[in-house]
Amino acid sequence: MRPVLFLLTILVGLAAMPSMAEDKRTVLTVTPALSALAQEIATADMTISYPGPADENAADWTPGDAELRQYQQADLILLVGAGYSPWTATAALPRARMIDTSQGFADLYIGRETDVVAHQHGPSGDANHHSEYANTFWLNPKLAQRQAREISRAFSALWPELAEEFQKNLGATIETLEALNAALTAEFTTLENVQLFASHPVYQYMDQAYGLGLHSFHWEPDQHPDSGQWKEFDAQLDPNRRTVMIWEEEPMLETLKELQNRDVSIIVVSPSFTPSFADASLREKLGFPKAVGLRQ
Repeated sequence: MRPVLFLLTILVGLAAMPSMAEDKRTVLTVTPALSALAQEIATADMTISYPGPADENAADWTPGDAELRQYQQADLILLVGAGYSPWTATAALPRARMIDTSQGFADLYIGRETDVVAHQHGPSGDANHHSEYANTFWLNPKLAQRQAREISRAFSALWPELAEEFQKNLGATIETLEALNAALTAEFTTLENVQLFASHPVYQYMDQAYGLGLHSFHWEPDQHPDSGQWKEFDAQLDPNRRTVMIWEEEPMLETLKELQNRDVSIIVVSPSFTPSFADASLREKLGFPKAVGLRQ
């Protein structure tokens, strides 16, 4: 009988002990870009993740039941704010654990153009209804710094015993974002006399930060523009200037050939880029070698 009681005592004790998964500090985000930023501030024992699919635009993704449970069980949920991931406004989530990383600079939000409110994503996608504000803040490293500070404050409030380490990591992240800003400034300076187009209206904060004067279209990389779209494109071309078009992903070959026929070069800058902030080749992470070796 004693061995049985001894075994039961052990089992009860194990059941009462928190599991390693429960001990793990867990933070979920609504976009890979925020995950990359938060990862730099986090300590080694923290798990930072975005549960959405890698091949789908995070701004358009809505979690299923399994992913929603992950959000509900997380210690913190990091939001972009400004209407990004609209599902978070109505989902059954722990509001006290949700952190809006752009709440400190809402006065700097850029309003979207009225003609970009609804359009289709993908060849068979539904019409997408965006926020009234642009919200890819991290494409301006200065705003990314403010998001990083908000993340650090949230981490320190929840885990004050680690505040010093969070602050140290934040300092290193700010330095790297400053380096990124300098790299982008230098890169875009080489394009000062170039006409710049964007395949999609998602680069507003980058445009504002570097004075690019972007003209945005509503093109998808996996769809070839129709004749009407090419007519609109050609009407915007300045025959006296080189033209460079910024894309979220490299366009399909048919589109690329049409652009090359018009002497238009491309740069790929993903709006949800996830650079390794410890990597010195920041421009490479943003796809800028294609800007350096522009197609002639």
